Amino acid sequence: MAGQDQTLDKVEVIQTLNAYMQAIDASDTDALRNRVFTADAQITLLEPLGVDGYCGFVDAIMKEIRTQHLLMGPVVVVTGDEARSQAYFVGFHRVPAGPNSEACDAIFGKTSEATDVIIGGVYDDHVVRTTAGWRIKERRIKLLWDNRGTAGNTLAAGWMAPA
Repeated sequence: MAGQDQTLDKVEVIQTLNAYMQAIDASDTDALRNRVFTADAQITLLEPLGVDGYCGFVDAIMKEIRTQHLLMGPVVVVTGDEARSQAYFVGFHRVPAGPNSEACDAIFGKTSEATDVIIGGVYDDHVVRTTAGWRIKERRIKLLWDNRGTAGNTLAAGWMAPA
């Protein structure tokens, strides 16, 4: 039975990781605060931030851009009420022509025309079981690569839903 419990725990951890992806794309900072992170979580992207700082960062850039984030190949190791997880991600970002916010420019650079930016990396997470379920206590976002180009230079450009 212990093996089945651990399998369920791994599935629930992966559900938390996926909830992050959906919250980011929806710019849903309430979900980040209440479904994804512990109240004292530390999230490191450009610098370490608490939940409020990270949610402020998300609010600053996500209202400007369109995104779709994908989680791939999560490896989860559960030990009691804690888990370590590493997962690849790819984030697709449509950045409008500038000027944009300081936060947006810090991540994507200043743009004079609408730009598509694809970023790949790794989420390195410490996840803990809480009374509300599994939550991320520490996340280190490691950017591994990016690709950028003028927006709309894709096969599906004519099929895309309006912003």
